Amino acid sequence: MKNIFLFAFVSFYSLIGFCQTEFYSINYNKFPKKKTKDAYTPYAYASIGLKDNANMVKLPFKEKTKEQLYQALLAYGKEKSFLRLSYNEGVDKGRIEFKDFVTLGTKENCMADLYALTFLEAFFYDRDYIGIRINLRKSKIYATVSDAKLKLTPNDDVASLDDTPFNEFKFIQPSNEEIMFSYGYLFGLDKKNLSIKLAYPDSIFDIEGNIINPYNKSLIEKYYDKHILDLKAFLENYFIEN
Repeated sequence: MKNIFLFAFVSFYSLIGFCQTEFYSINYNKFPKKKTKDAYTPYAYASIGLKDNANMVKLPFKEKTKEQLYQALLAYGKEKSFLRLSYNEGVDKGRIEFKDFVTLGTKENCMADLYALTFLEAFFYDRDYIGIRINLRKSKIYATVSDAKLKLTPNDDVASLDDTPFNEFKFIQPSNEEIMFSYGYLFGLDKKNLSIKLAYPDSIFDIEGNIINPYNKSLIEKYYDKHILDLKAFLENYFIEN
């Protein structure tokens, strides 16, 4: 069932193209210039967040009790076959968190096979709304150009079958200097023969901030958006029927 959802999910993104995302955006940021030159220190980073620096997306549901909101969120998690995290959640806490792990994209479109480990949080205080957000501190994107088949372990680590290599997704392609500093001298790589495009073909930005993979940028942004939109649509229908 989950595989059917995945193929429909990827097809959905293939059809809608690169239209503007509604909630989440991925941005390139430069660190302030340093007084000392250090070729091995990254001077840029990518950030993912809600637009306008919002803390969460607020969905209004007036005249609903905390118990009603909690039961609706449980129903949503059950329909999506999400794993529910039992720590620090419940009606009295006004909070619930779900975990999901999916294949996000394939080499054919993304230059690498991408996997997403996602933690979705929902807050339902006595304020006439449900607050939703992706827990970006815990959520990760993983990439493999080696056909690794990834799985989620019971302690939330991601592992590959048969120990096939994979990496956490790099939003910014590292420079030749970074790769040489991290791996080159250890493995005897020749800087002249390094190919960043072969090592990290799936990255969204190059080291200068140019977008080199608009498809992957759009895919990841829309993937996070879809969690918000799906939950919003489910809750609206749920309260019509209940």
